[in-house]
Amino acid sequence: MKNIFSRLILLSLLTLLSYRCFCLFKKVYFKVATPAEIQFEIKDFYSSKFKKDAEDLFTVYLDNQKKDEFNPDAFSKLLSEKIPVFKSLNWDLDLHKVAKIEICGCLPKFVVNQNFIIAENCKVFPKEYFEQFDNSKLKELTVSPKYCKGEIPECFYQFLQKIPSPIWEEYTINYEKPTFIKLSGIVKKFEIIVDEKAVFDKTKLTKLEDIYQDVENRKLLKKSLKSGTKKLAFDLRFDNRILVSRSV
Repeated sequence: MKNIFSRLILLSLLTLLSYRCFCLFKKVYFKVATPAEIQFEIKDFYSSKFKKDAEDLFTVYLDNQKKDEFNPDAFSKLLSEKIPVFKSLNWDLDLHKVAKIEICGCLPKFVVNQNFIIAENCKVFPKEYFEQFDNSKLKELTVSPKYCKGEIPECFYQFLQKIPSPIWEEYTINYEKPTFIKLSGIVKKFEIIVDEKAVFDKTKLTKLEDIYQDVENRKLLKKSLKSGTKKLAFDLRFDNRILVSRSV
């Protein structure tokens, strides 16, 4: 067993070393071997303006450089400074000395407050930066204004990624802060108050329909309606209990 473990470690180290050597070889080869041709492709850009900006930057940069002086790292840095949605630059130089440059944009992930997009790099952009993307495919939510500026915490982005699909499908989400998240039923006639932990409590969530039906059968809902409130609110943030109140 000990020998097998040692061999696995050695194999992992050799694999890592081989990959780093390959990357280094590519860089050296690109600098030493003058490309006979440079091909350029833009991927995952959903703004006509930023597409044109990337094309113009590439043309100008290439005009100012000799083919054997083209520096992918320097060009990547230039793109990151000039184009907000730029994600990465991939390149390859094949044995026929054809250099293939691929410029990638960051993908949109969530629509927030109707006018903003949270992208995969945790940055928040105006919706028009992704004008050519079908935003109807994105999950939508309302958030506190502080989550609509610049860059969101990665932990918040990871939380949104983990929210179960049924929550997105059955409720509208209003995220005020980690300890107060309101889920309003799209079809269901009640609201739910959760925190970042309780939103994953399947046991409590599955009980809500029965609790609501019980409240309705006992005519308790009518008292709520007389107060001008059309929905009940179930608060799931407390251990071993569910609080029922009128929604606010």
